Amino acid sequence: MRRPSLILALAAIVLSLAFASAARAECTPDTITWIDDATNTVSSQVTNTGADTYIGAEFVILGYIVRKSQEASFDLRTGDFHARADMQVTYMAGGAFAHGRVRAHDTYTVLGPDGAAPATFTARLDYHATCAGYYEYSGPYGNLSMPSGDARVVFTGGDAQTDSTYHTGNGTYHDSLEVAVTRAPGGTFELSFDVHAIANGVGDHSLDYGSNRTATINANLVFRDLPAGWSIVSCQGYQAGQIVPARKSTWGRVKSMYR
Repeated sequence: MRRPSLILALAAIVLSLAFASAARAECTPDTITWIDDATNTVSSQVTNTGADTYIGAEFVILGYIVRKSQEASFDLRTGDFHARADMQVTYMAGGAFAHGRVRAHDTYTVLGPDGAAPATFTARLDYHATCAGYYEYSGPYGNLSMPSGDARVVFTGGDAQTDSTYHTGNGTYHDSLEVAVTRAPGGTFELSFDVHAIANGVGDHSLDYGSNRTATINANLVFRDLPAGWSIVSCQGYQAGQIVPARKSTWGRVKSMYR
């Protein structure tokens, strides 16, 4: 006698998974980019699954002794972003570049009591960045210097706001980028993320007889100052605040927005 209930439960699970996939297919595509090892030009991969990872194998440039590695990953469901670029040079007579970059976007919906007035809250991107570099040439041209890796983060959204940061020079940097959002329950808003780690050689590369440049960035999205009982959900599955699964009609309304 329990089989019909089991079949109905399994059918509900299958339908919910199918619906989630269909909803995600309507989300904005996201991009990871890096520098192609063979051509020194930008390459990219695009996804609309809400999460992706690129980890380049260590690459040795023929004719020079240059090792570089590049990483980029993100998961919009958890609000996590990562980028890393590293270039180690023993000898280089020419340019070489290493980038790891994430460009992602998601649509967010506010859930809360019906009829509640608009409230202002904060979307905050916490980041931790490390930049490092050194240059070992000393000779008839003097003591020459190379830059460290660069860390760049741009956070855009809410009510047409942008907060950004750029770090270079040896050091560790920990801070937050913020945009304010004012919405009532049922309202939607967009957030865009650009997390970019760069390790480029510049200047007279023929004099580069030993250097290292690296940059690493990790960032995470959080929401602050949400009213009690309010929550945030996104097209790609991010959740924040007091999520109440029992409110099926509310979830149904949210899902319909992404069809």
